[in-house]
Amino acid sequence: MITNSIESLCDSAQAFVKQQLDLCSDRGLKVRLFETYRSPERQLDLFNKGYSKLKRGGMHEYRIAWDIVFVKEGKPSWDKNHKWKALGQTGADLGLDGLCWGGNWTSFTDLPHFQVVPATPNDQSLIRGGYTPPGPFPILKYKDRGYQVKLLQSLLTDINIDGMYGNQTKERVKFHQSISGYLTVDGVARNGLWKYLIRKVK
Repeated sequence: MITNSIESLCDSAQAFVKQQLDLCSDRGLKVRLFETYRSPERQLDLFNKGYSKLKRGGMHEYRIAWDIVFVKEGKPSWDKNHKWKALGQTGADLGLDGLCWGGNWTSFTDLPHFQVVPATPNDQSLIRGGYTPPGPFPILKYKDRGYQVKLLQSLLTDINIDGMYGNQTKERVKFHQSISGYLTVDGVARNGLWKYLIRKVK
């Protein structure tokens, strides 16, 4: 049985999925959430059919992974001609190394797959041990205001910290998105930019 309910994910994964689906809609990507939680029995079935490299212990089982597919004529579609790189870019804009896209994997490419932690033994062993990853930072954009904007401005350079997301803040955000080399340059501060800026401060 396939589960595609957002509510079946952990709280932080739910927050990521909601931001990601909104971003896909903003960018004109016709997609839908296909699968979230996956039972051990379904994981084994997918392995036996050659659809997964994992026999057990996948991140879907721990409620931190989800699959997003395109919609074609009202039905789920895995057609390779879809804009999968654009879908993967939504993950980059929302995550840095904290939101992992299966399309970047080399041993087994999984275009619809996203998970909250990197696909490394150490990170995934933490999940299996009961660790719950944090949720995304808030999305901030032009004309927003408040203490969250002040926090963002404190991470930017050569800017007034006034709590108002005006043209100056937007341009500095675009500057950092550009020099990152992987973020979409649109002047909107998403989780990927937050984590990039925090790393620069460290």
